[in-house]
Amino acid sequence: MNILSKIDVQCSTLSYRDIEEAVECIAKTFSLGEPMTSLLQITETEFRYFARIFIEKTAQEGLSVVARNAETGQFLGCIICEDYVTDLPEGIGMISPNFGPIVELLDTLGANYKADNNVAKGEIYHLFMGGVYPQYAGLNIAKTLTEHLENMARNKGYSKAIGEVTGPISQHVYIDKLGYSPMYDISYKDFTFEGNTVFEAINSCESCILIVKDL
Repeated sequence: MNILSKIDVQCSTLSYRDIEEAVECIAKTFSLGEPMTSLLQITETEFRYFARIFIEKTAQEGLSVVARNAETGQFLGCIICEDYVTDLPEGIGMISPNFGPIVELLDTLGANYKADNNVAKGEIYHLFMGGVYPQYAGLNIAKTLTEHLENMARNKGYSKAIGEVTGPISQHVYIDKLGYSPMYDISYKDFTFEGNTVFEAINSCESCILIVKDL
């Protein structure tokens, strides 16, 4: 028997005391299954700055969630969330230009959704990025985190949750296991950035998908 299966997972709202551990977790885990970050060779240092400015912002807003071992307090993973109608964090202009293609692709997906749907502040909960340390794989921690944040979103009056799943693992978890519906997608092979098909070498999945779930 895997002794890790006995872990009692405790979820809570991300607070200021969680920032450093959340930055560390996201920087070390998010890119592991994220094909765009890997292809663009974004470094851990570059990603750490990107993660920090968003995590510090969401810590103020009280919308993100973390998972810990209830007995030891060990940090297991987190999902960084925000209102879908929100300002960008301070310092966004200082992120590495290597993020350019990713930002444009995600912005295009978001624009497609907003063109077809009414979007107002306080209505749509945005699952922005998340990570679980690989040694805790198989414990359904991402599922536990997501269910916790969905309950939290409902209690705050949100009617929908939205996110972008970029790789085969996240697409399987959220679409096949957690009941999120794919609404829009952008093919990696067809997407162009500054005239170049920058993601055409991605073969692990066909596209980046915007997913939605009624809460």
